[in-house]
Amino acid sequence: MKPNIGILNALCRFIIGYTLMAIATQCSIRRPFSYWAIVFAMLGGMKIGEGTLRFCPLTALFRNGKGRR
Repeated sequence: MKPNIGILNALCRFIIGYTLMAIATQCSIRRPFSYWAIVFAMLGGMKIGEGTLRFCPLTALFRNGKGRR
């Protein structure tokens, strides 16, 4: 798997991911087992993973032309 995003883009994904994880923590403290806490945690984890691997599946999909009509 080759990296398809740059370092600055990966850094932005880290920041967004950790922000979403903080929001998920706040939501779960206020209301345990909240639907939004789970959604924010999943999105944040996805962004942190993309930043770590420097690979975005959607970017790869659209660069290869398979996502176009």
